[in-house]
Amino acid sequence: MRFSTTAIFSIIVGTITSSLAFSPTSSIKSRLSSLFHSSKSPTSSRTHVEDYIADYDSPSEKTTTKTANTGRNGANLVENFYNSLNQRDFTFATNCFSDNFTYEDSVYMGVITNQKEELQSRFLNGVSRLPPKAKIIIEDIACDDENGKVGVKWHVEKDSKILLFTRGCSFYTIDEEGKIVDAFKASEMLIKTDKRFADALVSNASKFSGATDSFVQKLQQQQQQTSFEEEEDENGTSSSSTLSTIEQYYNAWNSRDMELALSYFDEDCTVQTEDPVFVGTIRGKDELRAHLLQNADSLPSSAKIMIDDIAVDRSNGNYGVRWHLEVNGYSLPGLRGCSFCTSDVETSLLKCAFDVTEAPVKIPRVPKGSVFSTLMSVSSRALWNR
Repeated sequence: MRFSTTAIFSIIVGTITSSLAFSPTSSIKSRLSSLFHSSKSPTSSRTHVEDYIADYDSPSEKTTTKTANTGRNGANLVENFYNSLNQRDFTFATNCFSDNFTYEDSVYMGVITNQKEELQSRFLNGVSRLPPKAKIIIEDIACDDENGKVGVKWHVEKDSKILLFTRGCSFYTIDEEGKIVDAFKASEMLIKTDKRFADALVSNASKFSGATDSFVQKLQQQQQQTSFEEEEDENGTSSSSTLSTIEQYYNAWNSRDMELALSYFDEDCTVQTEDPVFVGTIRGKDELRAHLLQNADSLPSSAKIMIDDIAVDRSNGNYGVRWHLEVNGYSLPGLRGCSFCTSDVETSLLKCAFDVTEAPVKIPRVPKGSVFSTLMSVSSRALWNR
Protein backbone atom coordinates (compact mmCIF):
# COMPACT_ATOMS: atom_id res chain seq x y z
CA MET A 1 0.00 0.00 0.00
CA ARG A 2 1.45 3.30 -1.05
CA PHE A 3 0.56 6.86 -1.77
CA SER A 4 1.51 9.56 -4.30
CA THR A 5 4.96 11.03 -3.94
CA THR A 6 4.20 14.75 -3.77
CA ALA A 7 1.50 17.16 -4.86
CA ILE A 8 3.89 18.45 -7.53
CA PHE A 9 3.99 15.10 -9.28
CA SER A 10 0.24 14.69 -9.02
CA ILE A 11 -0.05 17.97 -10.90
CA ILE A 12 2.50 16.80 -13.49
CA VAL A 13 0.61 13.61 -14.20
CA GLY A 14 -2.67 15.48 -14.01
CA THR A 15 -1.45 17.68 -16.86
CA ILE A 16 -0.71 14.58 -18.93
CA THR A 17 -4.09 13.16 -18.03
CA SER A 18 -5.93 16.32 -19.03
CA SER A 19 -4.19 16.35 -22.39
CA LEU A 20 -5.68 12.94 -23.15
CA ALA A 21 -8.97 13.22 -21.32
CA PHE A 22 -10.47 15.59 -23.85
CA SER A 23 -9.17 13.77 -26.92
CA PRO A 24 -11.59 11.84 -29.15
CA THR A 25 -12.31 8.65 -27.24
CA SER A 26 -11.74 6.46 -30.29
CA SER A 27 -8.04 7.32 -30.08
CA ILE A 28 -7.60 6.83 -26.32
CA LYS A 29 -6.55 3.18 -26.53
CA SER A 30 -4.03 3.84 -29.31
CA ARG A 31 -2.62 6.79 -27.35
CA LEU A 32 -2.34 4.67 -24.23
CA SER A 33 -0.45 1.98 -26.13
CA SER A 34 1.90 4.45 -27.79
CA LEU A 35 2.55 6.29 -24.52
CA PHE A 36 3.19 3.24 -22.35
CA HIS A 37 4.15 0.51 -24.86
CA SER A 38 7.68 0.15 -23.51
CA SER A 39 6.66 -1.36 -20.17
CA LYS A 40 6.72 -5.15 -20.34
CA SER A 41 6.42 -7.77 -17.67
CA PRO A 42 9.61 -9.85 -17.23
CA THR A 43 7.54 -13.00 -17.58
CA SER A 44 5.37 -11.90 -20.50
CA SER A 45 5.78 -10.43 -23.97
CA ARG A 46 2.63 -8.36 -23.51
CA THR A 47 2.86 -4.64 -22.87
CA HIS A 48 1.71 -3.08 -19.61
CA VAL A 49 -1.55 -1.91 -21.20
CA GLU A 50 -2.20 -5.27 -22.89
CA ASP A 51 -1.65 -7.06 -19.61
CA TYR A 52 -3.95 -4.57 -17.87
CA ILE A 53 -6.72 -5.02 -20.45
CA ALA A 54 -6.38 -8.80 -20.20
CA ASP A 55 -7.25 -8.58 -16.52
CA TYR A 56 -10.57 -7.01 -17.48
CA ASP A 57 -11.32 -9.71 -20.04
CA SER A 58 -11.31 -12.40 -17.39
CA PRO A 59 -14.80 -13.64 -16.44
CA SER A 60 -16.39 -11.80 -13.54
CA GLU A 61 -17.05 -15.13 -11.82
CA LYS A 62 -13.68 -14.52 -10.17
CA THR A 63 -15.45 -11.90 -8.11
CA THR A 64 -18.80 -12.31 -6.46
CA THR A 65 -21.55 -9.95 -5.47
CA LYS A 66 -22.05 -9.99 -1.72
CA THR A 67 -25.67 -10.63 -0.79
CA ALA A 68 -27.83 -12.09 1.97
CA ASN A 69 -26.25 -10.04 4.75
CA THR A 70 -28.98 -10.84 7.23
CA GLY A 71 -28.55 -8.74 10.36
CA ARG A 72 -25.94 -6.48 8.74
CA ASN A 73 -27.93 -3.28 8.41
CA GLY A 74 -25.25 -1.12 6.84
CA ALA A 75 -24.35 -3.74 4.24
CA ASN A 76 -28.00 -4.28 3.38
CA LEU A 77 -28.58 -0.55 2.92
CA VAL A 78 -25.57 -0.13 0.64
CA GLU A 79 -26.45 -3.22 -1.39
CA ASN A 80 -30.00 -1.93 -1.84
CA PHE A 81 -28.55 1.40 -2.96
CA TYR A 82 -26.38 -0.27 -5.62
CA ASN A 83 -29.25 -2.50 -6.74
CA SER A 84 -31.47 0.54 -7.24
CA LEU A 85 -28.82 2.14 -9.45
CA ASN A 86 -28.62 -1.07 -11.49
CA GLN A 87 -32.40 -1.02 -11.87
CA ARG A 88 -32.25 2.69 -12.84
CA ASP A 89 -34.52 3.52 -9.90
CA PHE A 90 -32.88 6.83 -9.03
CA THR A 91 -35.66 7.92 -6.69
CA PHE A 92 -35.07 4.89 -4.47
CA ALA A 93 -31.29 5.41 -4.68
CA THR A 94 -31.66 9.02 -3.56
CA ASN A 95 -33.98 8.03 -0.71
CA CYS A 96 -31.21 5.86 0.72
CA PHE A 97 -29.67 9.15 1.85
CA SER A 98 -30.66 11.26 4.84
CA ASP A 99 -32.05 14.75 4.29
CA ASN A 100 -28.78 16.06 5.72
CA PHE A 101 -26.00 14.41 3.73
CA THR A 102 -22.75 14.98 1.88
CA TYR A 103 -21.84 13.09 -1.28
CA GLU A 104 -18.47 13.35 -2.98
CA ASP A 105 -17.42 11.56 -6.13
CA SER A 106 -13.71 12.36 -6.37
CA VAL A 107 -13.87 12.35 -10.16
CA TYR A 108 -16.08 15.46 -10.07
CA MET A 109 -15.50 18.98 -8.82
CA GLY A 110 -17.27 19.92 -5.61
CA VAL A 111 -19.41 18.16 -3.02
CA ILE A 112 -23.19 17.70 -3.08
CA THR A 113 -24.69 18.71 0.28
CA ASN A 114 -28.34 18.28 1.26
CA GLN A 115 -29.51 18.65 -2.36
CA LYS A 116 -31.37 15.47 -3.27
CA GLU A 117 -32.46 16.77 -6.65
CA GLU A 118 -28.83 17.38 -7.60
CA LEU A 119 -27.86 13.98 -6.17
CA GLN A 120 -30.49 12.23 -8.27
CA SER A 121 -29.27 14.11 -11.32
CA ARG A 122 -25.70 12.95 -10.58
CA PHE A 123 -26.83 9.33 -10.43
CA LEU A 124 -28.75 9.72 -13.68
CA ASN A 125 -25.78 11.33 -15.44
CA GLY A 126 -23.39 8.66 -14.21
CA VAL A 127 -25.51 5.72 -15.29
CA SER A 128 -26.33 7.36 -18.63
CA ARG A 129 -22.65 7.11 -19.56
CA LEU A 130 -22.64 3.34 -19.08
CA PRO A 131 -23.56 0.88 -21.82
CA PRO A 132 -27.14 -0.45 -21.66
CA LYS A 133 -27.60 -3.23 -19.10
CA ALA A 134 -24.24 -2.52 -17.46
CA LYS A 135 -24.28 -3.17 -13.70
CA ILE A 136 -22.32 -2.07 -10.67
CA ILE A 137 -21.00 -5.18 -8.92
CA ILE A 138 -19.98 -5.20 -5.27
CA GLU A 139 -16.85 -7.33 -5.09
CA ASP A 140 -16.48 -7.14 -1.33
CA ILE A 141 -17.79 -5.19 1.62
CA ALA A 142 -16.67 -4.17 5.11
CA CYS A 143 -19.61 -3.54 7.43
CA ASP A 144 -19.12 -1.95 10.86
CA ASP A 145 -22.68 -1.57 12.17
CA GLU A 146 -21.50 -0.64 15.65
CA ASN A 147 -20.00 2.59 14.30
CA GLY A 148 -22.24 3.02 11.25
CA LYS A 149 -19.43 2.61 8.71
CA VAL A 150 -19.37 0.67 5.43
CA GLY A 151 -16.51 0.25 2.95
CA VAL A 152 -17.09 -1.18 -0.52
CA LYS A 153 -14.90 -2.48 -3.34
CA TRP A 154 -16.74 -2.45 -6.69
CA HIS A 155 -16.56 -2.54 -10.46
CA VAL A 156 -18.90 -2.16 -13.44
CA GLU A 157 -19.52 -5.04 -15.81
CA LYS A 158 -21.58 -6.04 -18.81
CA ASP A 159 -22.13 -9.56 -20.11
CA SER A 160 -20.03 -10.94 -17.24
CA LYS A 161 -16.96 -8.90 -18.19
CA ILE A 162 -15.51 -5.96 -16.29
CA LEU A 163 -15.56 -2.69 -18.24
CA LEU A 164 -12.29 -0.80 -18.64
CA PHE A 165 -11.52 1.87 -16.03
CA THR A 166 -14.58 1.11 -13.87
CA ARG A 167 -13.14 -0.22 -10.62
CA GLY A 168 -13.08 1.66 -7.35
CA CYS A 169 -13.72 1.97 -3.63
CA SER A 170 -16.41 3.84 -1.72
CA PHE A 171 -16.97 4.67 1.93
CA TYR A 172 -20.31 5.34 3.64
CA THR A 173 -21.42 6.61 7.05
CA ILE A 174 -24.86 5.47 8.21
CA ASP A 175 -26.99 7.29 10.79
CA GLU A 176 -29.24 5.78 13.47
CA GLU A 177 -32.23 6.03 11.14
CA GLY A 178 -30.55 3.70 8.65
CA LYS A 179 -29.78 6.41 6.09
CA ILE A 180 -26.52 7.41 4.40
CA VAL A 181 -25.25 10.73 5.77
CA ASP A 182 -21.81 10.77 4.15
CA ALA A 183 -20.48 9.10 0.99
CA PHE A 184 -17.06 9.23 -0.66
CA LYS A 185 -16.29 7.53 -3.98
CA ALA A 186 -12.84 7.01 -5.51
CA SER A 187 -12.48 5.55 -9.01
CA GLU A 188 -9.43 4.12 -10.73
CA MET A 189 -7.25 6.24 -12.99
CA LEU A 190 -8.13 6.61 -16.65
CA ILE A 191 -4.47 6.92 -17.63
CA LYS A 192 -2.11 4.13 -16.55
CA THR A 193 1.44 5.37 -16.08
CA ASP A 194 4.43 3.37 -17.24
CA LYS A 195 6.62 1.92 -14.47
CA ARG A 196 9.77 3.54 -15.83
CA PHE A 197 8.00 6.90 -15.90
CA ALA A 198 6.90 6.43 -12.28
CA ASP A 199 10.42 5.37 -11.24
CA ALA A 200 11.87 8.49 -12.84
CA LEU A 201 9.42 10.69 -10.96
CA VAL A 202 10.20 8.97 -7.67
CA SER A 203 13.92 9.29 -8.25
CA ASN A 204 13.61 13.04 -8.71
CA ALA A 205 11.16 13.28 -5.84
CA SER A 206 13.64 11.68 -3.46
CA LYS A 207 16.14 14.44 -4.24
CA PHE A 208 13.48 17.11 -3.77
CA SER A 209 12.11 15.66 -0.53
CA GLY A 210 15.53 15.65 1.08
CA ALA A 211 15.70 19.41 0.69
CA THR A 212 12.35 19.87 2.39
CA ASP A 213 13.43 18.22 5.62
CA SER A 214 15.27 21.02 7.35
CA PHE A 215 16.66 20.59 10.84
CA VAL A 216 13.88 22.77 12.26
CA GLN A 217 11.17 20.71 10.58
CA LYS A 218 12.64 17.49 11.91
CA LEU A 219 12.95 18.93 15.41
CA GLN A 220 9.33 20.10 15.34
CA GLN A 221 8.19 16.72 14.12
CA GLN A 222 10.07 14.90 16.88
CA GLN A 223 8.67 17.20 19.55
CA GLN A 224 5.12 16.79 18.26
CA GLN A 225 5.49 13.03 18.03
CA THR A 226 6.90 12.80 21.56
CA SER A 227 4.06 14.92 22.92
CA PHE A 228 1.50 12.82 21.07
CA GLU A 229 2.96 9.52 22.31
CA GLU A 230 3.04 10.75 25.91
CA GLU A 231 -0.57 11.86 25.72
CA GLU A 232 -1.66 8.60 24.11
CA ASP A 233 0.23 6.53 26.69
CA GLU A 234 -1.49 8.40 29.53
CA ASN A 235 -4.89 7.82 28.00
CA GLY A 236 -4.08 4.22 27.18
CA THR A 237 -5.57 4.56 23.67
CA SER A 238 -2.47 3.95 21.55
CA SER A 239 -1.89 0.36 22.64
CA SER A 240 -1.46 -1.87 19.59
CA SER A 241 -3.84 -4.36 21.16
CA THR A 242 -6.71 -1.89 20.72
CA LEU A 243 -5.88 -1.01 17.11
CA SER A 244 -6.87 -2.96 14.03
CA THR A 245 -4.16 -4.46 11.82
CA ILE A 246 -4.62 -1.81 9.16
CA GLU A 247 -4.26 1.00 11.72
CA GLN A 248 -1.07 -0.57 13.04
CA TYR A 249 0.24 -0.75 9.49
CA TYR A 250 -0.39 2.96 8.92
CA ASN A 251 1.34 3.82 12.20
CA ALA A 252 4.39 1.79 11.17
CA TRP A 253 4.42 3.45 7.74
CA ASN A 254 4.23 6.91 9.30
CA SER A 255 7.21 6.15 11.53
CA ARG A 256 9.04 4.71 8.47
CA ASP A 257 9.48 1.34 10.16
CA MET A 258 8.95 -0.60 6.95
CA GLU A 259 9.86 -3.99 8.38
CA LEU A 260 7.22 -3.54 11.05
CA ALA A 261 4.78 -2.40 8.36
CA LEU A 262 5.55 -5.53 6.32
CA SER A 263 4.97 -7.74 9.36
CA TYR A 264 1.25 -6.98 9.10
CA PHE A 265 1.04 -8.60 5.64
CA ASP A 266 0.72 -12.23 4.62
CA GLU A 267 3.67 -13.68 2.67
CA ASP A 268 1.50 -14.10 -0.44
CA CYS A 269 -0.19 -10.70 -0.21
CA THR A 270 -1.46 -8.80 -3.23
CA VAL A 271 -1.63 -5.00 -3.36
CA GLN A 272 -3.28 -3.10 -6.23
CA THR A 273 -2.42 0.58 -6.56
CA GLU A 274 -4.33 3.28 -8.44
CA ASP A 275 -2.94 6.80 -8.23
CA PRO A 276 -1.50 9.39 -10.63
CA VAL A 277 2.04 8.03 -10.21
CA PHE A 278 1.81 4.33 -9.35
CA VAL A 279 -0.54 1.95 -11.12
CA GLY A 280 -0.10 -1.79 -10.92
CA THR A 281 -0.21 -4.93 -8.86
CA ILE A 282 2.37 -5.85 -6.23
CA ARG A 283 2.62 -9.54 -5.39
CA GLY A 284 4.35 -10.90 -2.32
CA LYS A 285 6.24 -9.27 0.54
CA ASP A 286 9.51 -8.95 -1.40
CA GLU A 287 7.90 -6.75 -4.05
CA LEU A 288 5.99 -4.86 -1.37
CA ARG A 289 9.19 -4.22 0.61
CA ALA A 290 10.90 -2.70 -2.44
CA HIS A 291 7.84 -0.58 -3.15
CA LEU A 292 7.53 0.74 0.42
CA LEU A 293 11.22 1.59 0.65
CA GLN A 294 11.07 3.41 -2.68
CA ASN A 295 8.17 5.52 -1.51
CA ALA A 296 9.69 6.20 1.90
CA ASP A 297 12.78 7.54 0.16
CA SER A 298 10.76 9.78 -2.15
CA LEU A 299 8.61 11.47 0.50
CA PRO A 300 9.67 13.97 3.16
CA SER A 301 9.90 12.38 6.58
CA SER A 302 7.08 14.61 7.81
CA ALA A 303 4.62 13.02 5.33
CA LYS A 304 1.91 11.06 7.13
CA ILE A 305 -1.02 8.92 6.06
CA MET A 306 -3.97 10.19 8.08
CA ILE A 307 -7.03 7.98 8.52
CA ASP A 308 -10.21 10.02 8.07
CA ASP A 309 -12.55 7.11 8.71
CA ILE A 310 -12.48 3.34 8.95
CA ALA A 311 -14.87 0.40 8.79
CA VAL A 312 -13.63 -2.67 10.64
CA ASP A 313 -15.63 -5.81 9.81
CA ARG A 314 -14.71 -8.37 12.43
CA SER A 315 -16.95 -11.02 10.87
CA ASN A 316 -14.81 -11.41 7.75
CA GLY A 317 -11.59 -9.50 8.42
CA ASN A 318 -12.33 -6.76 5.88
CA TYR A 319 -11.40 -3.09 6.22
CA GLY A 320 -12.65 0.00 4.41
CA VAL A 321 -10.53 3.14 4.89
CA ARG A 322 -10.77 6.81 3.96
CA TRP A 323 -7.44 8.64 4.17
CA HIS A 324 -5.44 11.65 3.11
CA LEU A 325 -1.75 12.58 2.99
CA GLU A 326 -0.28 15.33 5.16
CA VAL A 327 3.12 17.03 5.22
CA ASN A 328 4.03 18.97 8.36
CA GLY A 329 0.41 18.79 9.45
CA TYR A 330 -0.97 20.25 6.22
CA SER A 331 -3.26 18.27 3.93
CA LEU A 332 -1.98 18.12 0.36
CA PRO A 333 -4.54 18.88 -2.37
CA GLY A 334 -5.39 15.98 -4.63
CA LEU A 335 -3.96 13.36 -2.27
CA ARG A 336 -7.02 11.81 -0.67
CA GLY A 337 -8.26 8.32 -1.28
CA CYS A 338 -10.08 5.19 -0.31
CA SER A 339 -8.71 1.70 0.34
CA PHE A 340 -10.21 -1.73 0.78
CA CYS A 341 -8.30 -4.51 2.52
CA THR A 342 -8.94 -8.14 3.37
CA SER A 343 -7.21 -10.06 6.14
CA ASP A 344 -7.03 -13.57 7.49
CA VAL A 345 -9.56 -13.82 10.31
CA GLU A 346 -7.33 -16.19 12.29
CA THR A 347 -3.92 -14.52 11.85
CA SER A 348 -5.17 -10.94 11.23
CA LEU A 349 -2.51 -10.59 8.51
CA LEU A 350 -3.47 -8.50 5.48
CA LYS A 351 -3.95 -10.60 2.35
CA CYS A 352 -5.20 -8.16 -0.27
CA ALA A 353 -5.34 -4.39 -0.56
CA PHE A 354 -6.78 -2.05 -3.17
CA ASP A 355 -5.73 1.63 -2.93
CA VAL A 356 -7.43 4.32 -5.01
CA THR A 357 -6.34 7.97 -4.97
CA GLU A 358 -8.69 10.72 -6.11
CA ALA A 359 -8.49 11.88 -9.73
CA PRO A 360 -5.91 14.63 -10.36
CA VAL A 361 -8.18 16.26 -12.96
CA LYS A 362 -11.82 16.82 -11.99
CA ILE A 363 -14.86 16.79 -14.25
CA PRO A 364 -16.90 19.99 -13.91
CA ARG A 365 -20.45 19.69 -12.60
CA VAL A 366 -22.57 20.09 -15.72
CA PRO A 367 -26.29 19.49 -16.16
CA LYS A 368 -27.54 16.51 -18.12
CA GLY A 369 -28.34 17.46 -21.70
CA SER A 370 -25.54 20.02 -21.99
CA VAL A 371 -23.04 19.72 -24.85
CA PHE A 372 -20.24 18.67 -22.48
CA SER A 373 -22.43 16.05 -20.79
CA THR A 374 -23.46 14.62 -24.17
CA LEU A 375 -19.84 14.43 -25.34
CA MET A 376 -18.86 12.61 -22.14
CA SER A 377 -21.63 10.05 -22.59
CA VAL A 378 -20.74 9.40 -26.23
CA SER A 379 -17.03 9.13 -25.44
CA SER A 380 -17.59 6.76 -22.53
CA ARG A 381 -19.77 4.41 -24.54
CA ALA A 382 -17.31 4.46 -27.46
CA LEU A 383 -14.52 3.43 -25.09
CA TRP A 384 -16.45 0.44 -23.72
CA ASN A 385 -17.85 -0.75 -27.04
CA ARG A 386 -14.63 -2.44 -28.05
